[in-house]
Amino acid sequence: MRKYTALLLLAALSLASCGDDDPVVVVEPLNKLTKISCYEENNNSLLYSASVSYNVDGSIASIDFTGDTRRSFIYSDNKILLTVAQTGFKEAEYTLSDGRITRQENYKENSLASNEIYMSDAYDYQYTGNDLSAIGWTTRWPQEGGQGYEERVYPLSDIFTWENGNVVRYTRDKEEMTYTYGSLVNPENFTLRPIASFDLLSFDFVSPLNLLFGTTNRNLPERAYSYSVTEPSQYKSEYIFTYTFVSDYILEMKVVKQDEAGTRNTYLYKFEYDYKVN
Repeated sequence: MRKYTALLLLAALSLASCGDDDPVVVVEPLNKLTKISCYEENNNSLLYSASVSYNVDGSIASIDFTGDTRRSFIYSDNKILLTVAQTGFKEAEYTLSDGRITRQENYKENSLASNEIYMSDAYDYQYTGNDLSAIGWTTRWPQEGGQGYEERVYPLSDIFTWENGNVVRYTRDKEEMTYTYGSLVNPENFTLRPIASFDLLSFDFVSPLNLLFGTTNRNLPERAYSYSVTEPSQYKSEYIFTYTFVSDYILEMKVVKQDEAGTRNTYLYKFEYDYKVN
């Protein structure tokens, strides 16, 4: 946040040296992220693109994915409903507390019971202070013949370990992902964060919703490395990150992924910022 920090310092010096009648320097927040595109560099193909629009208060209004699939966000009290705009189907419901997502419920159609809608998965997000520290997971599926549902509960399915303002380890069952960081500071408007997944190429890794899961990392990750807890010397995947900055804005992120078979692929993310915060 080099530019942002400099502006804050300038504002502080201006206020300290000026009289009561002098103008006050106002530091505007960074523009919001409005488009994310991910390309596979090896064959120059677009994996996905997502365009984000916002309401006048800065909340997410919709996300349009490649192939004209729009996800709309409907707000009611402390709930956010995520729906497919073309059909009105409710895919997910988020519960917020103090501006943070504390619960997520995903929905599916039950083809065994007259296509009724049911909650397939629920995630309870647990925080230590403002840091996301653990997730409880409940999964449900229809019984054969459509006679009710079966359910399994994992009170601590995902655990995040924080050090110096960054997530350094993500653990789920017998697999872990560790993250290492450099000196680059994570811009306040940049949505990348370690998530409950070992696939760091998914849209969830850079989704604007990530800003609603408490504290974001202080620094940008340089490397991520997944491995078996029982055999930590045997890695399953490795990711190396590099970034292209213009001022405080990350315009590109390159990710090199290598899997356990030794296959290496390079992916390029492009980010656009068009929405001005009032």
